[in-house]
Amino acid sequence: MNSVDLQVIAADHPRLPLNSNSRQFLMLRINKKIQPMLTDAEVERRKPVWTALSEFWLDTELDDNDLRRIARAAAASGYSVSELRDIYLYEIAPIVGPNLLPFGIQGEWVGFDEQWLHTIARLRAERRARRRGRRFGFLLRMMLKTMTYATEDNWHRMVALLPTVDAHESENT
Repeated sequence: MNSVDLQVIAADHPRLPLNSNSRQFLMLRINKKIQPMLTDAEVERRKPVWTALSEFWLDTELDDNDLRRIARAAAASGYSVSELRDIYLYEIAPIVGPNLLPFGIQGEWVGFDEQWLHTIARLRAERRARRRGRRFGFLLRMMLKTMTYATEDNWHRMVALLPTVDAHESENT
């Protein structure tokens, strides 16, 4: 965006003087408004992945059939392992990670409410999209180890299964 574009935008805001500080503020406001958010199609593509990956944080032991089912959902999404890793770390772990923390709170073992999970995961994904290219919050980086300490083994086992699962295979087989 150049100076002319800023002048046009400033015309809509006559009380906003165009000095260097206001230009920076204006650019931040414009960038936040034009950042691409997740489309409905992208959200629908992510929902099964969010739900499947959240199972890593249930207070239950996952067996090979569970991991194959999670791997099928991940494979069906078409995301690369790197993209799945980002979803796992930055969209799901911060939401459901506290379920396995040893604070004496009884963890969820049946499953997380999907509407709640999908709503919060979408907000986190959109926030990440706006922050693309910037470093993630210090607190989040520090907490990732804590939030994934009990799930990393299952993550690696699931990733190892990805090449062996048929994404369109029935869950009953």
